Amino acid sequence: MLQFSYEPQPTRVVFGAGRLDQLADEVARLGATRVLALSTPGQRRLAEWAAELLDDRAIGIYAGAAMHVPIEAAR
Repeated sequence: MLQFSYEPQPTRVVFGAGRLDQLADEVARLGATRVLALSTPGQRRLAEWAAELLDDRAIGIYAGAAMHVPIEAAR
């Protein structure tokens, strides 16, 4: 029989209308000071909005994310 260990990391999901307005508070709760906004090309506007809300904590936007990330994109 195959043996393995699985240790999931704690997860927090924040969901609902208007919750993006609380993004800066969530980032602060995590203790993060610099954030990269990730999105797919089609969702770039949302990443730009998130970066605007984060103000100087946002270090940039990467709009090349893809489901089942190709190795070229990950590199």
